[in-house]
Amino acid sequence: MQVTDLPEPRSFLREVLVECPRCSAMAVVHRADAAPRLTCGACGHVRESNPKALITWWNVRQDGREPIFGLPLWLATECCGREVLWALNEPHLDYLQRFVESIHRDQDFPSPAGNRGLGYKLPKWMQLAKNRDEILAAIQRLRLRLG
Repeated sequence: MQVTDLPEPRSFLREVLVECPRCSAMAVVHRADAAPRLTCGACGHVRESNPKALITWWNVRQDGREPIFGLPLWLATECCGREVLWALNEPHLDYLQRFVESIHRDQDFPSPAGNRGLGYKLPKWMQLAKNRDEILAAIQRLRLRLG
């Protein structure tokens, strides 16, 4: 794996997959220059948030819900004894899978000097080798939701 193969973690915040509050299909919260906007391709539901609302790593919730509208993330499932494994979108899910599969994380996921990489900000249960198989199985369940 090359360092250049890793996506910029901020890119995971551009589009967040959620459950539509109207029809329960997959909807998308787009982070725009204006207000974040929820759109559902299945039923046409659209909702805009406060223009000052931002999706950032500081306000991402750990409970499997999107931070602006509070909707359930499309890619969330229980794992490892009541823990919530979640991803904001498919590239984020890919990143998590690569991290969990890696046995050389310091080499595969380098971080800038003086800064911890995103992988090391993950909960301890996601970093433990004993949970690897269960987490990877949960990631595969989430991939099935993508269709």
